Amino acid sequence: MKTQNLTHVPELGLVCITASQEVRFRALTRKRLLQLTLPEQEQTLRTLYTENLKRLNKAVEFCTSENIHLYRLSSALSKISV
Repeated sequence: MKTQNLTHVPELGLVCITASQEVRFRALTRKRLLQLTLPEQEQTLRTLYTENLKRLNKAVEFCTSENIHLYRLSSALSKISV
């Protein structure tokens, strides 16, 4: 069996699924959103997006501090539709 001399260690990243509540993104179903009045919908979405951006920032800060160059953001975040 031929062995290779690896001089370049592959760079690993961090996946979007975490055990920590600090980085776990919040979600909202369309059904739940439509149960709210229009002003409540707007405020709920603003709060949701603000909170998720804060959590994303924590994830990026963690990756930076740990010298992790890749972070996979959950595609489920883009599925929130109104």
